[in-house]
Order: sequence, then C-alpha cells, then structure tokens
Amino acid sequence: MQKIQKVSGIIRTLILFLIALRVVFIFSVPVSVYNQSPALSNKTEVNIEYLVDVQSSWKGYATMLDNEQLNSQLILGLPEQLFILVIYCLLWRLFGFYQQGQVFSAEPINQLRIIAGCILLWPVITIIYPILTTLLLRFSGASDSLPIYVSIGTSEITNLITGLIVYVISWIMLEAQKVNEEQELTI
Repeated sequence: MQKIQKVSGIIRTLILFLIALRVVFIFSVPVSVYNQSPALSNKTEVNIEYLVDVQSSWKGYATMLDNEQLNSQLILGLPEQLFILVIYCLLWRLFGFYQQGQVFSAEPINQLRIIAGCILLWPVITIIYPILTTLLLRFSGASDSLPIYVSIGTSEITNLITGLIVYVISWIMLEAQKVNEEQELTI
C-alpha cells in the first residue's frame, strides 16, 4: 500500500505540473514585445505565437473556419483544451484518494465513474459542437456560407472505448468493495 501511496504522490505532482502548463497555455495570448535599443533608432518587434492543433475529426472544419477568416484555433482549440484540463483535475483528485490509501473506497470509485462519464461525453460533444458553432456563426452574421459539419473519426471511437473501459474498471472496483465488506462481516 505504501508503494501505491508513494507512486500516487509522484503522479499527482506530475499531473499538477501538467495542469499548470495547460492553464498557462489556455490563458496565454500571442505576445508582442517591443524592444527599444539605444543604439538603434527603429523599434524591433518580436512576435511569439503558439499553435493549437485541433483534433483530427475537426481538421476539415478548421480549414472551413480559416477560409471564412475566422480563428479556428480559438473556436476549436479552446473546448478541447478545457476538456483536457478537466480530465487532469479529475485525475489529480483520484490520485489524491490513492495517496491517502483509499483504493477501494467509495470516493475513488465515484471519481473513476465521473472520469468515465467525461470521456464518454466528449465524443458526443465533438460531434455536436461544430454544428452548434456553425449555427451560432450563421445566426450572428459572422458567416453566411459556412456549411454544417459532421465528422466521426477514430478519435471518437477511441474515446468511447476508453470511457467504457474506465467505467468497467470502476464497476469492478465497486464489486471488489462489496466483496471486501461482505468478508469483513463474516465471522
């Protein structure tokens, strides 16, 4: 049990680092730094930009948004980054339970179910989000020619399978907890 607690502490530290990176990434904006050098009479501009890579099922939609002169990185990248941040936070909490030695108690099992639910919900969001975004852009007048985009790719199928696996693991842990409680009651 001590090894599980120690490894869980290390994993929590790593997840906390990943959360910090994700938060910085989400809230960062392209930065322009102007440096006025006394030796030069002109301003020197340095642009630091970042690129958000959207998931494969949204690549075609990203191209359509770019063709409409809309910011596809912001429109499509932000929801995915927020989803990843939520998963990191849920994992950080789960490994907190493990670090406290609560492996087969109700809290980590419920946490696993929440994680599974989020992973299962994400493919639904990836299918619906471009449709809702297109409708919003059309109704707002930002684009009249943007077509409705529906795409189901391997990432959605992978997320569904992963979510189901995590859900089954939580179910197995719940059954193990019940067996453990029954054994404790047996004299």
